Amino acid sequence: MKNLTGKLLLSSMLTATISLGSISDLSAQVSFAGQPKSFSTPERMSMRSTSEVTPLITLKQTKNIDDLMAQSNWDSELSTRPYYIGERIATSLDMAKDGEQIRLQDGTIIYRLTIQSDGAKALYPTYSQFFIPRGGRLFVYNESRSVVNGAYTYDTNPEGGRFASEPVPGDKIVLEYESNVAGEAPQITVDGLVYIFRDQIAKWLDVDPGENDSDYPSCMINANCPEGEAYYDQKAGITQIYITYDDGSTTSCSGTLLNNTKQDFTPYIITAAHCVGSGEVFPLKQTSLDQWIFSFHYMKPGCSNSATARYYAKSMVGCTKVAYLPTNSYSDGLLLKLKQEIPADYRVFYNGWDRRGGVPPHGVGLHHPMGDAMKISIFEEAPTLSYWKEPFSGIYGASKAHFKLSFTTGTEGGSSGSSLFNPEKLVIGTLTGGGEACQFRKADDFYGRMNAHWDWFKDKGEDRQMGTFLDPVGNGTAETLQGIYRNDMRYFYPVYMLNAAAASSEQNKIILKWNAPSGADLSGANIEYQVMRNNTQLPASVKHETGKTYLEYIDQVSPEDVINGTVSYRVRAIYTDKNGTVETAWSPKTSALIGELTKTIDPQVEKTTEGYRVSWKRPAHYAEWSKIGYTENPEYLPVPVEHYKQDPQVPDQLKHLVYRETWHIGSSLNDVQNESEALYVVQYNVMPTKAGSKLYTYIREGSRKKSQPVVVEFSVPENWKAGEWVSVKLPKPLKIKPYSIVFVGFQTDNTEQPNAICYLNGSADEFAVAESSYFFNPSTHNYDRGFYTLEHSKVKTFGNNYLGIRLVLSDSEIPLEAPVKDVKWGTNGCFSFPKIKQYVIKRDGEEIVRTSACVYTDKTNTNPDAKYTVEVVYTDPINTVDVEGLNPDAVQVFPTSVEDYVNVQNASKAQRIQLYSMDGHIVKAWDKISDAERLDLSELPAGSYIFRIDMPGNPLAVRIIKR
Repeated sequence: MKNLTGKLLLSSMLTATISLGSISDLSAQVSFAGQPKSFSTPERMSMRSTSEVTPLITLKQTKNIDDLMAQSNWDSELSTRPYYIGERIATSLDMAKDGEQIRLQDGTIIYRLTIQSDGAKALYPTYSQFFIPRGGRLFVYNESRSVVNGAYTYDTNPEGGRFASEPVPGDKIVLEYESNVAGEAPQITVDGLVYIFRDQIAKWLDVDPGENDSDYPSCMINANCPEGEAYYDQKAGITQIYITYDDGSTTSCSGTLLNNTKQDFTPYIITAAHCVGSGEVFPLKQTSLDQWIFSFHYMKPGCSNSATARYYAKSMVGCTKVAYLPTNSYSDGLLLKLKQEIPADYRVFYNGWDRRGGVPPHGVGLHHPMGDAMKISIFEEAPTLSYWKEPFSGIYGASKAHFKLSFTTGTEGGSSGSSLFNPEKLVIGTLTGGGEACQFRKADDFYGRMNAHWDWFKDKGEDRQMGTFLDPVGNGTAETLQGIYRNDMRYFYPVYMLNAAAASSEQNKIILKWNAPSGADLSGANIEYQVMRNNTQLPASVKHETGKTYLEYIDQVSPEDVINGTVSYRVRAIYTDKNGTVETAWSPKTSALIGELTKTIDPQVEKTTEGYRVSWKRPAHYAEWSKIGYTENPEYLPVPVEHYKQDPQVPDQLKHLVYRETWHIGSSLNDVQNESEALYVVQYNVMPTKAGSKLYTYIREGSRKKSQPVVVEFSVPENWKAGEWVSVKLPKPLKIKPYSIVFVGFQTDNTEQPNAICYLNGSADEFAVAESSYFFNPSTHNYDRGFYTLEHSKVKTFGNNYLGIRLVLSDSEIPLEAPVKDVKWGTNGCFSFPKIKQYVIKRDGEEIVRTSACVYTDKTNTNPDAKYTVEVVYTDPINTVDVEGLNPDAVQVFPTSVEDYVNVQNASKAQRIQLYSMDGHIVKAWDKISDAERLDLSELPAGSYIFRIDMPGNPLAVRIIKR
């Protein structure tokens, strides 16, 4: 049975921060960008004595968490009951009375309430009263201040009453209120603290492929991957829902914002009824619905999981029940109405629907699996009509009230309630459950049909149908409706793929190329792109050009810009329209590699019967890659590894302990051109803690089911001194591909005093949310007791700092003969090695041939003393171009936006044509080519692709969009 809801990925989701410009004239749950004044303004004095207030309030989770998880797991396996992710601790805390009261040096009065609940993965408060006086501001943040939610203002909840604020990671949460000039106190009463207990990082790392599946696109696909490009509007109407029940338990589902025939932007959300229950009677009180949280735009900016999704998620709080069609005997549909209208500047899309009941030939699902950033699932065969059944619980849905289908890529728990879209991009169903295609290929999923939700059960009562609510104009007679934006305020997508490379002829000239964001030409906005070099924004900007699939900027750098042989870049899009200016997220960091390259090779020359055989090894390039980067005066401290005590009667004794981190490769434009252009881990550099200690490397690419960790035993030299790095070469280089996840750490024997390595103190950044993990017992194969985050109560933490490990990457798969001591380049961003175009073979200084091979037989030489040299020619940054402006004799690919066919002019000049998906996989190839070739792409799913055309000179790459 499918684990339907709430497998929450805390390491990503809990970094969601609201960030808005200005509020509309609507009364809505809005939080504004900013930080508490106390972060930058010194405190002058405490306005209460320590005897009057307790600075830290501790709330203990009295329920047995292991029992809760075990029971929830059992219930979810037997029925559609959601996976619980947390449990609410009831309390009553008046912020004005129970919090600290402090005056800043600028006179601002601060009320601060700090709450701790040991062992929680994350926390979020619920409120029985939430009213902020005009001019006041509230912030909610975690202890490390890595996540700051707010500011919440008067406009957030102007009528006061029940409310909830978004989760923050960790087991300590701070509520901080800044008074207005009149010094008015807040009217805020915390009635509960939701204690999120599921260690979902453990699930992600070792069980469910999802976020950490390196073999994209075989399983979970980020919604902003090429497959999702055609659904840029629909994605803007998908929401993740945090659900609190009457008994305090908490879970998560997916939902979709819907349009209605009045097109008055009534905020209707459709999801699954089983997200609340399966019985005939709606099981929740309004007081619980008042504290539900709906989060929009929670997406990775691109395809790679190396980017955070935190910056621009926007939330609403509170809803009412409109229609409830339970699982048993109905179609499992739930229609909700948000308590407040959604501001226009949230830029959400009110999705269209189709209730005619037809069976679509293909389509997609958009969903938030396990609480993760939005994903897209694709089905390519028509579903059948079926019904939902739970044999263990005796629950059976209505006959033919569900679609039964198999996804090419799957859904997971937390996807429950997510919508199914037909080829017209209209909602036709909501997910009930089924098999998880990530684990079971061709597993069936069941979607409650919009056709059944609409009016099949209207004789059971007004709340047993959705038709009259979604079609108030025709009283339920309308059959379809298109989606709409409010005031045509489209969602603005960010730049997600960037390449930075030094020109081969001028190393101080860096050529940047990046993709135009999805829907840029349709946005109706003026777009400019800002460039950041080494974390400093450059004054220049680049204007968007309509019709361009790639933009370019050339940067001139000086020697002081080069750090460890690299210069790092990010790009972001700034949209300006009649409604104002919107800044999107910065693209993932990409580094350009600077420095002298191997230009001349002394080859081996051998006399053969055919002539003189000239051969040489391809130059290998090496770069150091890490999470800790490079800082002045680094402080390395020992990881607090502890012996794990075991019952001696247990037969499967734990022999090793493992700490590891999640490293995201990401991808730049060059990486998508050829699947063979992978990177190879050839060496492991580590900062140990003591001489003579025995340790093991730990490096694993991909999911547990597809790869094994590289574990190499090594000993720290006896003459080792503190601060020295130890290098371990891998016997066999580990291949890693674009978009892959790499788990990097160390293994140590589970002795009374285990050996350890160091971590870099102060290395935590905005992405460091408990990514390091502790391996509990691999021999049990009990995934629920696998990796714990370092925030777990059972593990002694060292904060969100990173391990003292650096990997040496190469573009060569040849093992090292000895450790590399002098690495030219070092970075913590994605990058592309220089690409070799060809070799020039010279005999006695005269060029005799150019070749791309590493061997050549000279059949014309008669001088046994002739001297051969080989010169290496590197290609300039890849030649990505649009069709416009090419001459008639050039090889052209057109059009660049296609439905079924694309033309290649002068195709006979090409040696080979290959079509790549954006992850670097070859999806089609053509070897026999004629002029004006017409290539059939009709069988491919919608999305972005890149044509690579091999021909003499530079290869040509052209990006196309298949609609």
